[in-house]
Amino acid sequence: MIKAASLKDELFIVLLPQGEVLQRASEVQQIIAEQYQVYATGNYPGIHITIDRFKRGDIRPVEEIIKEVLKKSRPIEIVLQQFACYKNTEQNNFLVLKLKETASLREFSYTLHQRLASGGFSTISDYAKWEFHITVLSNLFSDNPLPAVDFENLCLSLAGEKYPCSARAERLEIWSPDPNPAKRCIKGFKLEQ
Repeated sequence: MIKAASLKDELFIVLLPQGEVLQRASEVQQIIAEQYQVYATGNYPGIHITIDRFKRGDIRPVEEIIKEVLKKSRPIEIVLQQFACYKNTEQNNFLVLKLKETASLREFSYTLHQRLASGGFSTISDYAKWEFHITVLSNLFSDNPLPAVDFENLCLSLAGEKYPCSARAERLEIWSPDPNPAKRCIKGFKLEQ
């Protein structure tokens, strides 16, 4: 199992989808958030796919690795598959949309991870177990955390439910895990389309 992220010690490398994936993930996130009044301030978790993590500090070496990998990359296809629930603690439960590990997503992410790991930057030790997903609901940054019973009911009704659509990733960004969207992105990179 992958060790949980340390929000105070790590930064995140994320892909931002576009098109139908962004639209549908945003819609379902908003419907659920409004139904359960989870994000009263309107600061929803940004729609993203985390592909790696690294320790806070000087990001310049990580930026250089990202730029090198991007030079050789091709468009990254993002394909939604189905809903799933990750349950840790009541304050750390997630409803996600699992992704198909497309050839382009796998090739790019694994290449980037290998470069980061060989440089001693990645904090993910067993990348083969990494599951690509988009978080739709998280109690981690919610204003009104969803009680365990409501989370269970939501999971019972949605887990395994198919939600297929596809689009390309539009950007890659380095994020700080901040609920405020204005403070989230540290550095961004446009992807080949």
